[in-house]
Amino acid sequence: MLDMANMTKTDITMHPSYIMLDMAKMTKTYITMHPSYIMLDMANMTKTDITMNPSYIMLDMANMTKTDITMHPSYITLDMANMTKTDITLHTSYIMLDMAKMTKTDITMNPSYIMLDIANMTKTYITVHPSYIMLDMANMTKTDITMHPSYIMLDMANMTKADITMHPSYIMLDMANMT
Repeated sequence: MLDMANMTKTDITMHPSYIMLDMAKMTKTYITMHPSYIMLDMANMTKTDITMNPSYIMLDMANMTKTDITMHPSYITLDMANMTKTDITLHTSYIMLDMAKMTKTDITMNPSYIMLDIANMTKTYITVHPSYIMLDMANMTKTDITMHPSYIMLDMANMTKADITMHPSYIMLDMANMT
């Protein structure tokens, strides 16, 4: 009492005796959220451990927008805890981290990127998408690949009109409408 008489309200709340009395009526959950407990708890932690502390996370997220919260390392960790491996690889945060070390070419081949990319395309555009073509051609024979609409388009792109008319695929399509 005498000790606290000359203290500010803030100093009093940090006083070991005050903390003990204060925590005496608290549940274990409330105690772990108490500013004094948090400070003592974090005192022996590394910076990384502190950022994963439930109390730190709550304080950290308090001033964030919903979008920022979903990108918070702690939120992501908790969010992914109940996910399957497939769901995790499609998680916005995982994709961003995953793509961070990739070249532009690698990013365009990332399953998540392809899915997002294809989501706004028409069926026709999807079939001409480099990633789609690669996946599509993976189970084809060499002959089937050369007949693939996307392959033909790419193949003919560098041809003269005369060469195009001699192309096996062009001939087949041409004959399809003949008597």
